[in-house]
Amino acid sequence: MLHAGPDAVLARATAAELGGLRGYAESTVRVAVPHGREVSDLVHPLLTTRVHQTRNPGSDIVPNRQPRRHSLARAVLELAATSASDARTRAVQQRLLRPADLATCLAAHATLPKRGLIRETIEDTAGGAHSLPELDYAQALRRAGLPSPTRQRKVRRPNGVWYLDNDFDDWLVTVEINGMQHHELLASEADDIRRAGLQIRGRLVVDISSYAVRHRPRLAVVRTGAALIARGWVPLPRVADMLRDYADLEGWAA
Repeated sequence: MLHAGPDAVLARATAAELGGLRGYAESTVRVAVPHGREVSDLVHPLLTTRVHQTRNPGSDIVPNRQPRRHSLARAVLELAATSASDARTRAVQQRLLRPADLATCLAAHATLPKRGLIRETIEDTAGGAHSLPELDYAQALRRAGLPSPTRQRKVRRPNGVWYLDNDFDDWLVTVEINGMQHHELLASEADDIRRAGLQIRGRLVVDISSYAVRHRPRLAVVRTGAALIARGWVPLPRVADMLRDYADLEGWAA
């Protein structure tokens, strides 16, 4: 901060880490200065500081904190905007901020890179998709023209409250996106109990692995489509043709 000048502010990963974000820490300190003010980076055996020019660096400051730093919302958005991959841009799993806070901050920064992708991710998260595979699944359904599910739908049962990953209530179809944690013994047993309870009440439960969503999205789409068709959904002709093409490509007999 001394190197960058009196109007400098901690930014990006540095500010995000101070705001509580985990897993994105960098050894490099990120500092922002006003756009157009040239300040060299500081490279020293004990410390590397990267100085970034940004518009309105003095906005979104965390009050009553020293050294000065950007709010967690702005730091996360700028970190996402400068991520090397779209997958890393969309990773929003720590629940440190409300989607509304991110949306408000995003609206104030119209020139942020990857703005469309970030906005879509915020909207998906607000709809209940809290993990990256669920976001990928929602995007695959939209591209294919399938109905949009209610995500993280709360269902009250005598033994507690269940949250259904992706629920197509009009057709009594639920699609669960399962990561590796679902293969642990206790988690698997709990899933089996929940699945049985749903199926006994007439709901068709389809399990899709997070790996399939990431690496075989066509298979995830065609399995969902087959379940919906089995329960009475009638796709548009072009969607039906596409589902047949997907089924052939993925070796899906249904």
